[in-house]
Amino acid sequence: MLEGFLEYHRRVVAGKLRGLSEEDARRRLVPSLTTPIGLVKHTAAVERNWCHHALESRRIAAAFALDDTVPHDQLGEVSLRWIYVHMIREHARHIGQADILREQIDGATGD
Repeated sequence: MLEGFLEYHRRVVAGKLRGLSEEDARRRLVPSLTTPIGLVKHTAAVERNWCHHALESRRIAAAFALDDTVPHDQLGEVSLRWIYVHMIREHARHIGQADILREQIDGATGD
């Protein structure tokens, strides 16, 4: 179930760029440096970080139980379950931000 939700969120965040021009994907619409393409790049970077430092790739995660743990520099031990929930939360948060940007660009909202 966790893998399913994460996979769904991966598709949604990537889909936020669908139909946008290169210019619109890079457009800054808020005071920060946040752009639609920047949000997609950020979620990909977060996943790469967990993959290289913990267990977040599909293939590696499949070999572990949800309660198996790995060390984390700042958090101590984290379980695969915690990593899944963290990644789902991270994607969901950025999908919301992308929704707002997309709505400002062309009115598109939703999944």
